Amino acid sequence: KDVTLLMDKYGNAMLINDKGATSNFMVIGNYYQALVGNKVCTFVHGWDIGGEEVDLNLGSNVKIAEHGNSKSVYGHVIGELVYYTSDGTNGDADYKLDHKENNQYKKAVFDVYTNVNKAVTTKVADGVTDSYEIKASNVTIPLADNKGNPYQDGTYATSVDEGNLAKHDTYTSVDYRTYYYDKGVVFIYVSYGDDEEIESIEFKKGVQNATNNELRHAIMGWPSQAAVKEELVKAVVIKTDSAAATVNNMLYVTDTKGFKEVDKDTNESFFEVEVAMFTADGKFLTEQHIMVNKDLQIGDFATYTKVAGTKYEDNYYRVKQFTRHNSQPAVLTTIGVDEVTSTADVGSSVIKHLIRVDSAKSVLGDTLVKPAAGHEGSGAVGYETYILGGYRGAGTDLFSTPNLAEGVINTARAEWLNATGNKDFDDVDSAEDLLDLKNVDFSKVVLDILLNEKPDSDGFRTAYLIVLKSIPDGS
Repeated sequence: KDVTLLMDKYGNAMLINDKGATSNFMVIGNYYQALVGNKVCTFVHGWDIGGEEVDLNLGSNVKIAEHGNSKSVYGHVIGELVYYTSDGTNGDADYKLDHKENNQYKKAVFDVYTNVNKAVTTKVADGVTDSYEIKASNVTIPLADNKGNPYQDGTYATSVDEGNLAKHDTYTSVDYRTYYYDKGVVFIYVSYGDDEEIESIEFKKGVQNATNNELRHAIMGWPSQAAVKEELVKAVVIKTDSAAATVNNMLYVTDTKGFKEVDKDTNESFFEVEVAMFTADGKFLTEQHIMVNKDLQIGDFATYTKVAGTKYEDNYYRVKQFTRHNSQPAVLTTIGVDEVTSTADVGSSVIKHLIRVDSAKSVLGDTLVKPAAGHEGSGAVGYETYILGGYRGAGTDLFSTPNLAEGVINTARAEWLNATGNKDFDDVDSAEDLLDLKNVDFSKVVLDILLNEKPDSDGFRTAYLIVLKSIPDGS
């Protein structure tokens, strides 16, 4: 009773207690097709709200449809919080996706209602801009009664236009109810990439602080959602990175081994690479030989998830190449590095933990993107990222004059990795070590940097990993 036995796509049993943390809710990661017997069935891959990976067979009659630049099944898009159930399935389907259980509300997915005032006692009158935000001290949360409809600029929409934030219905036509958080509530932060997959997902126990801007961020028209079971909120899914996003699932490819194998039964691909990786317990490991599911190249950053149930289950990871900016974390490739000196009223001594990268010679992914007008923290100028521009962010410890902050990065917490091929640089593990090198043309030094480029977070401009790509001789 109240126990569901799931089989993943490899035939492995995954036992889920329906009274436990999962409660049959999941965040959709991607859709794929695989053979079951002699039929091609559609599967959904994602994460339950306890953080475990889930693969569900939706059957051979279910088709994957285009939804904007993403995929969907019956309108359920990637990044969406859904309820999955075996009740009412047809044919060879093991599960179906919905927002509720048997048209009842004992288990259901709701939108987080944002356009109420911070007291959460009344609807906001027309023209009033004060809006709800979550505080870690909250014990309740307002959820929209007519759940599930993306709403933008006064009309219902199948998706939200790029660059815009999703809105809920007008204050007079949609009501909200306040629900109590469960004592084991989980906040889940989801970020969507450009290749129709979730770029990152992070699970945090307990109620977290979340601004109205964060709550209104949307993936394919769906802003923040909540999983409710028996009147208690089990999870809140926010469609952006948390202000304190972790780098503990990040890796950097230092070498490829030219090995590829495909499992004919599961169609799973295996590539062998050498990486430096941040682990779940906060360690930074180098020269790690692992098997991954994508053909990563030297110099790629990627997020990873360890996968069991495969031929290489002790050393196999699903990965996703990582090229993001103006976020936490972000990736920056730059040419040129210089020291940073203190302000004139203190003297002109070098600040040893800071470096300045050259904004004129820096690259981020393929292009530098100008922030959308009105975007929170849009202090970046031109087609610059926040780090390369003069924006100081929310911190108070970095230069009162904005243009003095251009290109400045805090390296005090950074790991350093020598990828130049020259062992003479193996001992460089600080900004001071780098800038003390002799006979170096610092205007041509190439660095790959993993850092915090989210202006409204406490760790803005903090580097986590600095890779020495090239250190030209300047003699």
